[in-house]
Amino acid sequence: MLSHAPFSSKNEGVINPFDLMCIHRIFNLINLVIMQILVNVKDSKASFVMELLNSLPFVKTEPIVDEKKQLTKEIKQAVKEMKLVRAGKIKARPIEDLLNEL
Repeated sequence: MLSHAPFSSKNEGVINPFDLMCIHRIFNLINLVIMQILVNVKDSKASFVMELLNSLPFVKTEPIVDEKKQLTKEIKQAVKEMKLVRAGKIKARPIEDLLNEL
């Protein structure tokens, strides 16, 4: 029967397959300890929830913005503003102002 001491120092700087398997198992155990939670919050309450979560020392927060959702929201807002301009309810901005923002 072969016995093997994990992380042996026979060949310094070389990781044998058994050691690699042990390292892999350790990382898998570490990943089991961490839980990720996705929370959907209204935009009006997002800053409150983020502040609350950030106040907890054991929580790391990272806001996720769905790019497609954000783009759709911006396009809807632009169409709404265009309709208001056509209806004469708001005044259009000169194209020069828009180009200067870019």
